[in-house]
Amino acid sequence: MARLPIVRDDEATPEVRAVYDGATGLLAFVSNLTRTFAHAPELAKWVVPMIAAIQRGGPDSMLDPRIKELAIIRTSTINDCFF
Repeated sequence: MARLPIVRDDEATPEVRAVYDGATGLLAFVSNLTRTFAHAPELAKWVVPMIAAIQRGGPDSMLDPRIKELAIIRTSTINDCFF
């Protein structure tokens, strides 16, 4: 169970909806992390672009793909996720 619930689409205020639209433009989807940050939209509007810069692949990626995968595996292990 999530420690902090996500903000569902039907609960989104206009400000949160703008954050979701921005996340969709940057990442092509709204991640659960973005939906969690939506509890503080003033923070989310700064964090979402940073996450996009880290998660995007390609030559402009801020993070080496191997390091990214290691971080995902380590985080999943710590949190008992089954990804």
